[in-house]
Amino acid sequence: MNHQYLQEQLLVLKKNLNYFDYNGYSFEGIPFSQCQLVLHVGNTPGKCLLDIANAIGVDPSTISRTLDRIVKRGLIDRNENPEDRRTKLLTLTDDGEAFYHRYKAGETSFFRRIYDSVSEEKILSVMTAIKELNVVMTTINNNCQGGCKS
Repeated sequence: MNHQYLQEQLLVLKKNLNYFDYNGYSFEGIPFSQCQLVLHVGNTPGKCLLDIANAIGVDPSTISRTLDRIVKRGLIDRNENPEDRRTKLLTLTDDGEAFYHRYKAGETSFFRRIYDSVSEEKILSVMTAIKELNVVMTTINNNCQGGCKS
């Protein structure tokens, strides 16, 4: 197997997955990064900012700035954490719930077009390969905390 080719294809896949983020994509006037935060809070309500930052793999200060913008739009609420008064738990507002469902419907439609363009056998094969790559990459990343050398 040509490792160079695999690396190139993974970089192309990364570029395609990040297309919306890097090309000024917005949904109903809301930038992609904010949409992703609404999506994450909708999928895992009641988490604190640090939990979400860790799950997404982004610095908490970056999430904090994005969150401030979404709170001002009235899509997410910061709620008192009864177990730790220093942190706030994030939930969607009613408007946030409505936006979340519209966004999810659009996202599902987008991915449905991809699924409909590729055979089920190939999709299952790709899903298996992605799962294996994610396990390997997560293991390598976890072993490289603080830096790795080739």
